[in-house]
Amino acid sequence: MLRIVIGAAIGFLVGAGLGLRGKRRGGRRMLGGSPLIVALLGALAGGAIGCISNPMPGDMASYERIPSVASSDEFRKDVIEADKPVLVDFYATWCVHCSDLAPAIGTLSQAYRGRVKFVKVDGDQLPGLIKEYSIKGYPTVMVFQAGRPVNTWAGARDEYVYRAALDAAVSKNASIKRLPERTTGNEISAMGD
Repeated sequence: MLRIVIGAAIGFLVGAGLGLRGKRRGGRRMLGGSPLIVALLGALAGGAIGCISNPMPGDMASYERIPSVASSDEFRKDVIEADKPVLVDFYATWCVHCSDLAPAIGTLSQAYRGRVKFVKVDGDQLPGLIKEYSIKGYPTVMVFQAGRPVNTWAGARDEYVYRAALDAAVSKNASIKRLPERTTGNEISAMGD
Protein backbone atom coordinates (compact mmCIF):
# COMPACT_ATOMS: atom_id res chain seq x y z
CA MET A 1 0.00 0.00 0.00
CA LEU A 2 2.83 2.36 0.86
CA ARG A 3 4.36 1.79 -2.60
CA ILE A 4 1.10 2.84 -4.24
CA VAL A 5 0.88 6.03 -2.16
CA ILE A 6 4.51 6.93 -2.79
CA GLY A 7 4.15 6.17 -6.52
CA ALA A 8 1.02 8.31 -6.73
CA ALA A 9 2.70 11.21 -4.87
CA ILE A 10 5.75 11.12 -7.12
CA GLY A 11 3.56 10.84 -10.21
CA PHE A 12 1.46 13.80 -9.04
CA LEU A 13 4.55 15.96 -8.51
CA VAL A 14 6.10 15.02 -11.84
CA GLY A 15 2.78 15.57 -13.64
CA ALA A 16 2.28 18.94 -11.95
CA GLY A 17 5.83 19.99 -12.87
CA LEU A 18 5.33 19.04 -16.49
CA GLY A 19 1.96 20.78 -16.61
CA LEU A 20 3.31 24.00 -15.10
CA ARG A 21 6.35 23.93 -17.36
CA GLY A 22 4.14 23.81 -20.43
CA LYS A 23 1.95 26.63 -19.08
CA ARG A 24 4.91 28.87 -18.24
CA ARG A 25 6.55 28.54 -21.62
CA GLY A 26 3.34 29.61 -23.25
CA GLY A 27 3.47 26.59 -25.44
CA ARG A 28 1.15 23.73 -25.86
CA ARG A 29 0.05 22.11 -22.65
CA MET A 30 0.64 18.42 -22.23
CA LEU A 31 -2.46 16.41 -23.04
CA GLY A 32 -4.23 19.69 -23.75
CA GLY A 33 -5.29 20.07 -20.13
CA SER A 34 -4.49 22.11 -17.07
CA PRO A 35 -1.53 21.35 -14.81
CA LEU A 36 -3.97 19.79 -12.33
CA ILE A 37 -5.24 17.29 -14.91
CA VAL A 38 -1.69 16.35 -15.91
CA ALA A 39 -0.79 15.99 -12.20
CA LEU A 40 -3.78 13.68 -11.61
CA LEU A 41 -2.82 11.57 -14.63
CA GLY A 42 0.74 11.41 -13.26
CA ALA A 43 -0.62 10.29 -9.88
CA LEU A 44 -2.65 7.57 -11.57
CA ALA A 45 0.39 6.34 -13.51
CA GLY A 46 2.59 6.47 -10.42
CA GLY A 47 0.06 4.51 -8.38
CA ALA A 48 -0.16 1.88 -11.12
CA ILE A 49 3.63 1.54 -11.18
CA GLY A 50 3.60 1.20 -7.39
CA CYS A 51 1.02 -1.58 -7.71
CA ILE A 52 2.98 -3.70 -10.13
CA SER A 53 6.34 -3.32 -8.41
CA ASN A 54 7.58 -5.96 -5.95
CA PRO A 55 4.71 -6.47 -3.46
CA MET A 56 6.96 -7.55 -0.55
CA PRO A 57 9.75 -5.01 -0.08
CA GLY A 58 12.92 -6.43 1.36
CA ASP A 59 16.40 -7.66 0.83
CA MET A 60 16.69 -10.36 -1.85
CA ALA A 61 20.49 -10.50 -1.55
CA SER A 62 20.17 -11.42 2.14
CA TYR A 63 17.63 -14.11 1.28
CA GLU A 64 20.07 -15.65 -1.19
CA ARG A 65 22.63 -15.93 1.65
CA ILE A 66 20.24 -17.92 3.89
CA PRO A 67 21.51 -21.51 3.91
CA SER A 68 19.44 -24.21 2.23
CA VAL A 69 18.99 -27.46 4.10
CA ALA A 70 20.05 -30.36 1.87
CA SER A 71 19.13 -33.40 3.98
CA SER A 72 17.10 -34.57 6.96
CA ASP A 73 20.32 -34.94 8.97
CA GLU A 74 21.25 -31.36 8.18
CA PHE A 75 17.74 -30.23 9.21
CA ARG A 76 18.13 -32.05 12.54
CA LYS A 77 21.53 -30.42 13.14
CA ASP A 78 20.60 -26.90 11.95
CA VAL A 79 17.03 -26.69 13.27
CA ILE A 80 16.18 -29.31 15.89
CA GLU A 81 19.51 -29.08 17.74
CA ALA A 82 19.88 -25.29 17.41
CA ASP A 83 20.59 -23.32 20.57
CA LYS A 84 18.46 -20.38 19.44
CA PRO A 85 15.11 -19.89 17.66
CA VAL A 86 15.09 -20.91 13.98
CA LEU A 87 12.86 -19.54 11.21
CA VAL A 88 12.40 -22.15 8.48
CA ASP A 89 11.10 -21.10 5.06
CA PHE A 90 9.58 -24.11 3.27
CA TYR A 91 9.42 -23.12 -0.40
CA ALA A 92 9.42 -24.42 -3.95
CA THR A 93 11.35 -22.96 -6.86
CA TRP A 94 8.19 -22.83 -9.01
CA CYS A 95 6.13 -21.02 -6.32
CA VAL A 96 5.37 -17.38 -7.23
CA HIS A 97 4.27 -16.46 -3.69
CA CYS A 98 7.53 -17.89 -2.34
CA SER A 99 9.43 -15.49 -4.61
CA ASP A 100 7.29 -12.61 -3.37
CA LEU A 101 7.98 -13.51 0.28
CA ALA A 102 11.74 -14.10 -0.12
CA PRO A 103 12.88 -10.44 0.17
CA ALA A 104 10.92 -9.96 3.42
CA ILE A 105 12.52 -13.10 4.88
CA GLY A 106 15.89 -11.69 3.78
CA THR A 107 15.19 -8.44 5.62
CA LEU A 108 14.21 -10.36 8.75
CA SER A 109 17.41 -12.41 8.58
CA GLN A 110 19.39 -9.18 8.79
CA ALA A 111 17.23 -7.67 11.53
CA TYR A 112 17.57 -10.77 13.74
CA ARG A 113 21.18 -11.65 12.87
CA GLY A 114 22.82 -13.45 15.78
CA ARG A 115 19.55 -13.90 17.68
CA VAL A 116 17.57 -16.11 15.28
CA LYS A 117 18.86 -18.68 12.82
CA PHE A 118 17.32 -18.70 9.34
CA VAL A 119 17.22 -21.68 6.97
CA LYS A 120 15.24 -22.53 3.86
CA VAL A 121 13.98 -25.91 2.70
CA ASP A 122 13.13 -26.68 -0.92
CA GLY A 123 10.13 -28.95 -0.42
CA ASP A 124 10.62 -30.64 -3.79
CA GLN A 125 14.08 -31.78 -2.67
CA LEU A 126 13.06 -33.03 0.80
CA PRO A 127 9.54 -34.52 0.58
CA GLY A 128 10.11 -36.49 3.79
CA LEU A 129 10.34 -33.26 5.82
CA ILE A 130 7.26 -31.90 4.07
CA LYS A 131 5.31 -34.97 5.13
CA GLU A 132 6.76 -34.99 8.67
CA TYR A 133 5.70 -31.39 9.32
CA SER A 134 2.38 -31.67 7.41
CA ILE A 135 3.23 -28.92 4.94
CA LYS A 136 0.18 -28.53 2.68
CA GLY A 137 1.30 -25.63 0.48
CA TYR A 138 4.01 -23.09 -0.22
CA PRO A 139 5.27 -20.90 1.19
CA THR A 140 5.05 -22.25 4.72
CA VAL A 141 7.08 -20.51 7.40
CA MET A 142 7.74 -22.15 10.76
CA VAL A 143 9.51 -20.91 13.86
CA PHE A 144 11.24 -23.61 15.90
CA GLN A 145 12.33 -23.21 19.48
CA ALA A 146 14.13 -25.81 21.58
CA GLY A 147 13.69 -28.28 18.73
CA ARG A 148 9.92 -27.89 18.38
CA PRO A 149 7.75 -25.83 16.03
CA VAL A 150 6.08 -23.00 17.95
CA ASN A 151 4.55 -21.04 15.04
CA THR A 152 3.40 -22.07 11.57
CA TRP A 153 2.01 -19.94 8.74
CA ALA A 154 0.80 -21.40 5.47
CA GLY A 155 0.97 -18.71 2.82
CA ALA A 156 2.77 -15.37 2.88
CA ARG A 157 2.07 -12.97 5.73
CA ASP A 158 3.04 -9.37 6.38
CA GLU A 159 6.51 -8.94 7.82
CA TYR A 160 5.14 -7.65 11.15
CA VAL A 161 3.48 -11.04 11.80
CA TYR A 162 6.85 -12.79 11.61
CA ARG A 163 8.51 -10.03 13.65
CA ALA A 164 6.03 -10.44 16.51
CA ALA A 165 6.64 -14.20 16.64
CA LEU A 166 10.41 -13.79 16.43
CA ASP A 167 10.41 -11.14 19.18
CA ALA A 168 8.48 -13.52 21.43
CA ALA A 169 10.80 -16.42 20.57
CA VAL A 170 13.93 -14.35 21.25
CA SER A 171 12.65 -13.14 24.63
CA LYS A 172 11.54 -16.67 25.55
CA ASN A 173 14.88 -18.10 24.42
CA ALA A 174 16.71 -15.96 26.95
CA SER A 175 14.87 -17.77 29.76
CA ILE A 176 14.86 -21.34 28.35
CA LYS A 177 17.42 -23.86 29.57
CA ARG A 178 17.73 -26.86 27.25
CA LEU A 179 17.39 -30.19 29.00
CA PRO A 180 19.90 -32.90 28.14
CA GLU A 181 18.64 -35.81 25.99
CA ARG A 182 18.51 -38.15 28.99
CA THR A 183 17.91 -36.72 32.41
CA THR A 184 17.48 -38.07 35.87
CA GLY A 185 15.42 -36.44 38.55
CA ASN A 186 18.57 -35.00 40.17
CA GLU A 187 19.68 -33.28 36.96
CA ILE A 188 16.29 -31.70 36.44
CA SER A 189 16.04 -30.39 40.01
CA ALA A 190 19.61 -29.08 39.81
CA MET A 191 18.78 -27.17 36.61
CA GLY A 192 15.86 -25.47 38.29
CA ASP A 193 18.07 -24.02 41.05
